[in-house]
Amino acid sequence: MDIKEIQTKIDEAEKFIRSDAPQEEKDKKMEEIRSLTKDFENSKEIERAKNMITKNNDDDKKDSEDEDKSSDEGDKKKEDKRSMPEKTFQNKEVRNKITVKPQEEVRSALNAYVHSRGEKRDGVKEVGNEVIVPKDIVYDPKQPVQTQYDLRQFVQNTSVTTASGTYPVQDKVDAVFHTVEELEQNPTLANPTFKSIDYKVATYRGQLPISQEMIDDTDFDVAGLIGQYIQKQILNTTNQAIAEKMKTATPVSLSSKDDITDSIKEILNVKLDPAYMPKIVATSSFIQAVDTLKDKQGHYLLQDNIAQGTGKMLLGLDLVRIPDTLLGKSGDAIAWIGDPRAITFFDRNQNTIRWQDNPTYGQILAGNIRFDTEVTDSEGAFLLTLAGTTTPTPSKA
Repeated sequence: MDIKEIQTKIDEAEKFIRSDAPQEEKDKKMEEIRSLTKDFENSKEIERAKNMITKNNDDDKKDSEDEDKSSDEGDKKKEDKRSMPEKTFQNKEVRNKITVKPQEEVRSALNAYVHSRGEKRDGVKEVGNEVIVPKDIVYDPKQPVQTQYDLRQFVQNTSVTTASGTYPVQDKVDAVFHTVEELEQNPTLANPTFKSIDYKVATYRGQLPISQEMIDDTDFDVAGLIGQYIQKQILNTTNQAIAEKMKTATPVSLSSKDDITDSIKEILNVKLDPAYMPKIVATSSFIQAVDTLKDKQGHYLLQDNIAQGTGKMLLGLDLVRIPDTLLGKSGDAIAWIGDPRAITFFDRNQNTIRWQDNPTYGQILAGNIRFDTEVTDSEGAFLLTLAGTTTPTPSKA
């Protein structure tokens, strides 16, 4: 595969990541981009190396021809022969450079920044006075994550390049085309209508458990530790922000667990538009109530998600389990049923770190993430609460 073909595949993969595809598929595509990027960089290095080797060989050939023409330059021939190992070393150095991985260079640059307390900034990208932590370091598929759910998979995701702006959402389209006789004037068509959703990216800050004292006393991969910590903190923070928006969905009260099936079916068959593709986010207590329910044939309603290999399904819908406290308090049986387009996650795509003063350690690393969540379709979701559960209310923050 040549460089042009690799670049084309990278462009196609990046376009896919910006789409509304499931997060799991986007993660797989990210792995594909990393592999293609390595191939792309290696191909460019190989091409440059070939050119340099060819140039060196041409120089050697020219030197040899000059030696043959000058019979009285024996001393010069010896010097030229002594210079050959140096050229060979140069070629070898080029070949070694081919094996350098871009991700390792970024990781090395980030380690240098941290160990030098921000003095060394070569090879790192900055915004303001903060250093951006690349996604390749933040997301490591081999690193086990304690939090097993990511609510971003259940909402619409869009990347933004500004701190604030307006996001247009098209209203439901009911207009139809009309039949027109030949040569007759075309009828006036209804203009599409949009509603504007304002977003404002917020900065969420926190301290990383990495002090200057730790760096001075140990020798470890700081970039790897930063990536692990940020990955966990991002999940905790984004899950909480999305859950707050889920609490604003249209409430549905259930008097007993026997009403769960009928209520969900009514939502799917009547209350939600057929164009929606709903999913379920339920607390552990809600799942406990559902887990014993059976249909008329005696089959349990809660089934394993065979297609994905992990997770559960309820009445044919993907379901994720979250702690009770994320939507309410301990013991609350609550479930959010909605289309991903009901809530939009505006991702600024900037995870940064910087050194800041600390009363205990003198200086400590601080991490920042930037995003916003907004309800973009109030008719696209419902919130079920079982009897004995306090109807959740979103925080004012």
